[in-house]
Parts: sequence; C-alpha cells; structure tokens
Amino acid sequence: MDYFSNISQKEFDEIYNEHQLWLNSNHEKGKCANFEGKFLRNIVFPLEVCLSEAFLSGANLSGVNLRKAVLNRANLSGANLEKTDLESADLSNAILFGARLIGANLKFSNLANSTLTAANLSQSILSGVNFASADLSNAILKEVDLTKTSLHSCKLDGAIIESVMFSMYGKTDSNMFLFPQQPEGIDMIRQDKLKLLEKERDTLLSANKKNEKTITEKKEEIENLKIELEKRGEDIEAGLETSFKSLEDANKSIDSEICRLNWIFIIFILIAILLSIPLIIIWYSAFNDLRFLKSFEPSRLLIYSSPSIVLVALICGAIVEMNRAQRQLVSLCKFNRKYSVLKIALKGYYSVLDKHEKNPLKALETFDSIIKENIKGEFNTEKEEDKIVQMESKDAFIQQKAIDFCMDVLQKVKK
Repeated sequence: MDYFSNISQKEFDEIYNEHQLWLNSNHEKGKCANFEGKFLRNIVFPLEVCLSEAFLSGANLSGVNLRKAVLNRANLSGANLEKTDLESADLSNAILFGARLIGANLKFSNLANSTLTAANLSQSILSGVNFASADLSNAILKEVDLTKTSLHSCKLDGAIIESVMFSMYGKTDSNMFLFPQQPEGIDMIRQDKLKLLEKERDTLLSANKKNEKTITEKKEEIENLKIELEKRGEDIEAGLETSFKSLEDANKSIDSEICRLNWIFIIFILIAILLSIPLIIIWYSAFNDLRFLKSFEPSRLLIYSSPSIVLVALICGAIVEMNRAQRQLVSLCKFNRKYSVLKIALKGYYSVLDKHEKNPLKALETFDSIIKENIKGEFNTEKEEDKIVQMESKDAFIQQKAIDFCMDVLQKVKK
C-alpha cells in the first residue's frame, strides 16, 4: 500500500459517488470508498460529507474542513487529522487507533463507542464532545479543553492526561479547574464515584443483614409457635381421651342402674298384683258372710278388716315404691341421654382434631358452641337431684301417715 499517494478531485468524486450508491442500496450496488494512505488535503469535500464505513486508515486529512461530516463506523486508524475541523462531526463507532488529532477541532462531535486507543489528542478542542463508552486507553490528552465533555463509561487505562481544562458537571467557565497532572483529573471523579458506590454497597449490606436477622427471628418465633400448638394439641387429645373414658364408665354405671330400677319396678308390680289377689278373696268372703248374717258381729268384722288393712297398706307401699322407681328411671334416662350427647360430642372433637390439624383450637371452639346450644336447658342435674330428694321425703311422709292411719284403725276395731 502506497501511503500518502495523491488523488485527483475527479477520482475522489467518482469514488465518493460509488460510495453513496453503496450506502443507499444497502451495500447491494456501488462500492465502499477506500482512501487508505491517500493524500486528501487538497480535496474539496462536500458540505456535511458522508463517508460512513469508508476506509481512511493512514490517510492524510490534516487541516481539512470536515464540519458535520458523517464518519460513523469509518476506519481512520493511523490517519493524520492534525488541525482538522471536525466540529459537530459524527464519529460514533469509528476506529481511530493511533490517529493524530493534534490541534484538531472536535467541538460537539460524537465519538460514542469509538476506538481512540493510542490516539494523540494533544492541544485539541474537546469541549462538548461525547466520549460515552469510548476507548481512550493509552491516549494522549495534553493541554486539551474538556469543558462539558461526557466521559461516561469511557476507558482511560494508561491515558496521559496533563494540563487539562475541565469544567465539572457542565458549569460555566468560572467553575473550570486546571489539572496539571493526570492522577488529579479523571481519577478524582473516579474516587468520588467509588466512594458513593461503596457507601451504597455498605447501606445495602447493612439493610440486608437487618432483614436476614429479622427473618431469622420470625422463623424462630414461628417454630416456637408450632411446638406450642403441637403441645396444646397433645394436651387436648389426652384430656379428651380421659373425658371419653370417664363418660363411658359413667354410662355403664347408669345403664346398670337403669336395669336394676327396671327390675325393681317389675317386682313391685308383681308384688302389688300378688297382694291384690288375697285382698279380693278376703273382700269377696266378707261380702258373702255379711249378706247371709242376720245380725252384725264385730268379731267377724275384725277378722276381715285386719288383713284387708294390712294388704291395702302393702299395696299402697308397693305403688309408692313403683312411683319412686319410675321417677328415678326417668331421671337416669335423662342422665343417660346427656352422657350419650357428650359421648357423641367427644367423638366429634376427635374427628375435628384429625381433619383440622392446622387450626384445631378454632375448630374445637366452634364445635363446642354447637354442643352447648344443643344441650342448653336440656337437663339440670342439680335441680333434678333436689327434686328426687324432695319426692323421696314426701313419699316417706305419706308412708308414715298411712302406717299411722292403719294402726289407729286397728286399735279402734279391737276396742
């Protein structure tokens, strides 16, 4: 390749037109411009010339007017752009490896994502330039103006930065600072950003530790509650088993007592029937004797009245005992019904515990309220017991009165 070989204006125009056709046809027609190593200082470039993706490596473009030129993705490696006017030019994604840009005017140009490795930008005007994500590794930035320049995410590894005019945060010239040496310019911004990032990191770590501590405490609290609920469930189950056993024992006792009272009731019925037979016989005999007697004899009245009074008293006593046995039987049947309801309730509690392991206490409370409503006012044990005691005392009083009456009658008959 012959570096800095001359090219005529006509040749340039032909190559340029082919390049425009190539760009407009999406690379299907025409040909990409290749000005590698060409001497282009004497060429008159069109206004806002478009050499996008063109090959310009090693070309001499020093002092050329390329204002608002479109050179994105162009290859300008090793090109001589000394004192070239590139104000407001588009050099995004361009390759400027080792390019000479000494004294060049790059004001307000776009160099985003461009490669400026080892490029020499000394004494160039870089105010308002967009260097976002550009690679300025090992670049030379001596005595440059970086007023309102964007250096966001750009690489400056090994870059030489000396005597730089730098306006922080895009403020006016009165806020500009002159950094005579490289470490005190861009490094100061980096240090500030690093400090902010470290502070944010420490804050996030601290908040994360607090959250982890809170989560751990909540987990321990939940585990303790689970253990307590399991223990309560076991206690409830043990209590229900004991209650169920007690109810079964009480139910057996009541069943046996009901059976005994049934037998007593039957026995007293039989006794009353058996006592009624001789009483009827005595009364029948007395009726026949009195009908055929011509005169009244007190001795014969005593013979018939004495056993009759005794039999009547015994029959009344049997009837009283039958009544008492019947009342006790009714009371015990009520007791038995109540125990049966409680037994069913306990079985329901067991079922609730098995089917509602997540929240057994709530389920048991609901079931308990239902049972209370069902047996509420059904049977009052204390009142029923008081009633039985009162009836027994009343029966004893009546029996005593009957005995006293029979004794009085017998004494009067004897006299």
